[in-house]
Amino acid sequence: LLVEPHQPPDWPTLEELASRAAIAFENARLYGALQAEIVERRQAEAGLLEASRRKDEFLAMLSHELRNPLAPIRSAIEVMRSLVAPPPGEEAAARADRDDRLAQALAVTDRQARHLTRLVDELLDVARISQGKIVLKTETLDLRDVVRQSLEAVQSLVDLHRQELRLQLPDRPARVRGDGARLIQVITNLLHNASKYTGPEGRIELTLVRDEPVEPEGVATSPREPGFTLTVRDNGRGIEASLLPHVFDLFEQGPRGLDRNQGGLGVGLTLVQRLVQLHHGEVEARSDGPGQGSEFVVRLPAVVADEAMDALAPGQGASASAAPTVAGGAVRNPLGSAPQPQDEPCQVLVVDDNRDAADSMAVFLELAGFDTQVELDGARALDRAAACAPDVVLLDIGLPGLDGYEVARRLRTLPGGDRCLLIALTGYGQQDDRRRAHEAGFDVHLVKPADPDAVVELIQEWRLRAPAALHSEATTR
Repeated sequence: LLVEPHQPPDWPTLEELASRAAIAFENARLYGALQAEIVERRQAEAGLLEASRRKDEFLAMLSHELRNPLAPIRSAIEVMRSLVAPPPGEEAAARADRDDRLAQALAVTDRQARHLTRLVDELLDVARISQGKIVLKTETLDLRDVVRQSLEAVQSLVDLHRQELRLQLPDRPARVRGDGARLIQVITNLLHNASKYTGPEGRIELTLVRDEPVEPEGVATSPREPGFTLTVRDNGRGIEASLLPHVFDLFEQGPRGLDRNQGGLGVGLTLVQRLVQLHHGEVEARSDGPGQGSEFVVRLPAVVADEAMDALAPGQGASASAAPTVAGGAVRNPLGSAPQPQDEPCQVLVVDDNRDAADSMAVFLELAGFDTQVELDGARALDRAAACAPDVVLLDIGLPGLDGYEVARRLRTLPGGDRCLLIALTGYGQQDDRRRAHEAGFDVHLVKPADPDAVVELIQEWRLRAPAALHSEATTR
């Protein structure tokens, strides 16, 4: 009988196996936790993306809804201005007092309507930039002209506050490549901001200087490219040091904006920064603190020499920013259209489910000498058009039942429908909305609140143009 001697356990091996098993279990636990965290983060990212999408949709819809009351407000203002007349036998002093009060009321209403329009436009532009839908219409511009047009937009606010506005521009042209309307928006926002946060009889300075190329000392950095620096400086409230890094954040107002009498949504400077960046420029805010005023500095690259020479060619440099927004970027030529002679009455049909907007626009057009009719839905508009064959139709897109696109398509099939001027007058102003309007048969796409004077001018211009001339300019407006 053989007896094996007792072998003690191989403790090192067992300990090694136990350690490896523990590590394996820990790795499995960590892997499971990591997978769970990845899933959780993906869900959180999906939630954030959805929230961002809903936010952008909300801003776009908010902009559309806020536009609706603006149209009748603006039209009503123009109607009141046209109807102002003294009662028979009114004393001169009473008439003067009444006129002063009416003029003051009109000025307040007009100022507030324009302010609301600006807020809506800022909201919509921020939403567009967030979605990457802003496309600049670049051309060679003289920044001096852009500055002058911006001053016109804020002069009434500066005068209201009895502020001093100093301007310093270079003698030579300051040419840049940019979107004129957007650059005006940048400078107007900065001037409006300066006026808003500077007290009565305060001082605002705007300077524009050329930055010549500078060779830096050493070789660590590249020379600074030639460009232009625009500075808006005020002696107003100033900005706290803690707020300076955040003044361009969306909806940021901080202590500088706690006084709600100043108004605003905190999107103006965000819009300024993003528009400047789209122009390959930069913007900076400076302030020595509360009560020390503030300074906003915008730098934009200058055009190269050949582009500057191109800008001097005949026909270049004219901005179309003041022209009406049109479907698909051009005015369609209604097939076979023949503008009516000026001595014949022009029949205009206004179609809008907002009665105030429709009635106020119709009254203004009547005062301008047009025969005007109003309908509040698409079906009745088609019946009216079939009966009277209007020369011009102003048509809202967001109609109940038949929307404006379908009404436009059906209008074009009616007798004489191919010869009328069809204008989309709507709160929807995205590029896709313009494309759809063009495809539906609209000649012009105007975004609410449209200036009634601009509508009258548009109709009168259409009536005066010969068909050949209208066709030849269809791609230039």
